[in-house]
Amino acid sequence: CKKCKINYPLINKVPILFDKDFSKDIAGDNITFNSWEDKDIENKTFKVAQHSSNKKSLYQLITPNYRYQLGPRYMDFIKKYNIQGKILELGGGPNALNHPGLVNCDINNYETVDVVGDGRKLPFKDNTFDGIICNSVLEHIFEYDEVINECFRVLKKNGLIFMNVPQLCARHHTYDYHRWTIVGLEKDLSKFRIIDKGIILGPGMFIHHFVTAFFKSLTPFKLINLSICFILEWLFFIFRFLDFFGKKNKDYEDFAHTIYVVGKK
Repeated sequence: CKKCKINYPLINKVPILFDKDFSKDIAGDNITFNSWEDKDIENKTFKVAQHSSNKKSLYQLITPNYRYQLGPRYMDFIKKYNIQGKILELGGGPNALNHPGLVNCDINNYETVDVVGDGRKLPFKDNTFDGIICNSVLEHIFEYDEVINECFRVLKKNGLIFMNVPQLCARHHTYDYHRWTIVGLEKDLSKFRIIDKGIILGPGMFIHHFVTAFFKSLTPFKLINLSICFILEWLFFIFRFLDFFGKKNKDYEDFAHTIYVVGKK
């Protein structure tokens, strides 16, 4: 950095832009871990949180993983608001959106990551991005308000943020701290003008996850556990598609798995 005269390492041509004094809790070990799942020392990570196919077990490969999504996807957000220029995908992990001008900033050095950095102190100038996408990241950062403030800082005037967070979702990582309602998320993003809000994943998704996880906790023997859960995974898979019938019901959002808001600076 020419301004502060600090040298930052490059690993596989990816800059590691941590402020080591500020990010002591993560800067020391991010390079030695291969993925976010490796940081899950309590082994709380469910299949839904395992991003890359080469991390999945045989059981995870033969059980259903299709998601019926009620809300907008990344490209829906970009196209609807005609976002041009630079887009920050905060915490995009190994499956970042392949889109011109998109920068994937994550705390792990995955292959698709462009910059390794801390969401609480983003390594970008003020008013850099025309859009920000942040999906299921805030719950893993205890000081999530600092992340929101940083998103506001690096977003250009009239820029847009697409924020997704869990509402009804099991704890799925060692570092998993928070849940939101839509009104709560609106309050936390009060610096932005909220122009859209709704459900990403409905209660059917939560029911499917809850039932299988519940029975998994009740069966102490691994073989019995896997056999029962395998049957339940497929038996309750239909609940994911039942979300289609409730998507126009206003009360449906009170039981949603994942919610979103779109804010404008």
